[in-house]
Amino acid sequence: MITRRIRALVLAALTTAITLSSIAASVAGVPTPVPALPDTERRTSYSITASNCACAVNFAIYGDSTDYQDWVEVWLNGVNVAFNDPTFGWTITSPSGPLANLPRPITNAVLTFTNVQTGTVQIVGARRPRRVSQFNENTGVPARNLNQVLTDIVAMLREVWDKINDVTGRVIRAPAGETLATLPPAANRANMGACFDSSANLTPCIGAPSGSFAAGDGITFTGANPTTISTPTFVPGTGIAFTGTNPTVISAGGSSNGAVLLPSRAAAAATDLHTFGMIQTGGYAQPGDGGGATFKNVGSAAFIDSFVSSETTTNAGAGCTAGTYPGVKATGGDGVGLTATVTISGGAMLAFSISNAGNAYNVNNVLTLGGSGSLGRDLPCTTQPTITITAVTSPLGSFTDAVGNHWQIIADQNTNIRQFGAVQNYTHAGGDAAATDDGPSINAALAFAGYVVYSPDAGGHTNGSVYVPAGASKVCNGLVVPMGVVFRAAGPTSSILKQCDSDGPNVTFVVLGDRAAQLACFGVSIRDMQLFTGTGGAGSGIAMLYTNCAQQNLIYDNVTIYPGDRICLLGDTGYGGAANFSGRNLYCNLYGTTTNPGVVITYGAAYIHLVDTVVESGGPVSGTYGLDITTGGVVDIDGWHSEGLANPIYSFVTGSTIVRLHTVTGGGGGICQNLITKQSGSNAGALIVGGVEPNGCTTTVNNGGTLVTGAIGEDQAF
Repeated sequence: MITRRIRALVLAALTTAITLSSIAASVAGVPTPVPALPDTERRTSYSITASNCACAVNFAIYGDSTDYQDWVEVWLNGVNVAFNDPTFGWTITSPSGPLANLPRPITNAVLTFTNVQTGTVQIVGARRPRRVSQFNENTGVPARNLNQVLTDIVAMLREVWDKINDVTGRVIRAPAGETLATLPPAANRANMGACFDSSANLTPCIGAPSGSFAAGDGITFTGANPTTISTPTFVPGTGIAFTGTNPTVISAGGSSNGAVLLPSRAAAAATDLHTFGMIQTGGYAQPGDGGGATFKNVGSAAFIDSFVSSETTTNAGAGCTAGTYPGVKATGGDGVGLTATVTISGGAMLAFSISNAGNAYNVNNVLTLGGSGSLGRDLPCTTQPTITITAVTSPLGSFTDAVGNHWQIIADQNTNIRQFGAVQNYTHAGGDAAATDDGPSINAALAFAGYVVYSPDAGGHTNGSVYVPAGASKVCNGLVVPMGVVFRAAGPTSSILKQCDSDGPNVTFVVLGDRAAQLACFGVSIRDMQLFTGTGGAGSGIAMLYTNCAQQNLIYDNVTIYPGDRICLLGDTGYGGAANFSGRNLYCNLYGTTTNPGVVITYGAAYIHLVDTVVESGGPVSGTYGLDITTGGVVDIDGWHSEGLANPIYSFVTGSTIVRLHTVTGGGGGICQNLITKQSGSNAGALIVGGVEPNGCTTTVNNGGTLVTGAIGEDQAF
């Protein structure tokens, strides 16, 4: 009896112990209660700089499994970024352990970017609704389980409400009582703008083939049909198509001349402009963009700023007199102005060399050399030679638009070198290596301006002038200013052309006129700029500014030249029977080591008139002259000053040449010997000197060995 009772007590004790142990274990592992859902948007924001964020989500997450990308959205700087993006990817973790093992909800989730980011981060609740398990049938449901499910549902409803509610929603909505129709299929609305139809439903309307349609302030149609739209700034694209029975008129223009305004030449070239006859491009958005120009639609016509780059002989001609003939011009084809030197041997053309590539020719044009009406030198042949154009250059000023129309640049007054791609980025600190070669752009602008419309001798004209704005350009391999072109700039301290250091010793920097043609070149001039040498040496007789044909015009005005080892100005030969060669305001600064003179006049003009010339040196120059006169008709030097030269002016003239020197001063510096030197053998009485002050020079005039000192007032002949 006692034994049975003891056994029962022991069993009861064991049962109680097991029960209490189970209860204790159960109490220890119970998850925390499901927190109440705050009445706030399920969104957390951060501002980070070069950080992976490691930011607390700050709202409860109820998602099952581990697909955290279906629990939240992450926005970085206003862009929704994917969790697996290679640059902006992110992950959700918890310091409590792996997501799959944690009781829900997770209240300490953390967002971390794979890579460091900078900007505004927004974590937004975006739980994808789903239910993959059910409560067991015919059993009780613990309150916590029920709370978790209900709170998860309410959280999803809150997230949807925040996106679409009537006050703070982020979706497009129609007013109460209205129903929107389904959009057309994607294929029917791709790359189209959106409009509203007569039922106020969205429908595709205006085409945007590029994939984007940029809206401005909108267009308002008012009044009875037809409607006229007038706007001062209308930028063309692929056009707007109007259909239906009521006509609509669009009047558009970007300037007073009716030209459409586009931001740059590059933008215009990328646009279909076929409906327009003229356009304008805006200012210089960046160097070389061809801004600030007017263009005319010329269809498929050849560009004036396109030049012959290669050719071949079609017919060598027959019955020709042997010899070399410079200045032979071509007739025929679509363009004008091609000039060549032709070599005749054996009764036919042996070779030819183009000196002026002409304008506006097309490939396959056949040109006749030296034919009737060429306005150049004739070729004595019974059958004239012909050549065929095989290639022309691409224009640097004009352009072809997106559908193949040719747009010819139009110069109303000055052609600007920037319209042809010059960037003017030379600096002394950067040197040649850091600068763009503007030579091709400037030469293209000059050749364009030299387009011969009619011969000046026939009462017609050539084109206008080329302008160099303030700035410095590196120029390699020299420039040629064609007949009839005024090459002007903003001033000799503002507009600078710097010669390439790599130019060889025989490269002349600026040539006025076609030096190989040996024909007169009228109207050519250079004004208001500075020419600066490179570091390379120069051969004898090589100049910074050269001409052998310029005449009947002001050849130069207000020009500064730093020639290095080159001559500043060389007036050579004077082809074409020149009546007048004149220039004024020249400043020439010689290197102290140069052996070339500063100004050389060997020009066979009837009258040469140079006004206000200064030739000096950066260091004493003893081996050369500031002015070297060896030929001419009447050479009139009016206003001259020199510094740092041993022998400033030299004259050796024979025949009928007369040299007149007026208002001349020397500059001592302890080096000047003979201010004026007349070479023995010159014509007696051919040198006329008046108003001369030696100003530190030992001798005023060295007259073939006879020395004259002191100032000379009234004219004296030597």
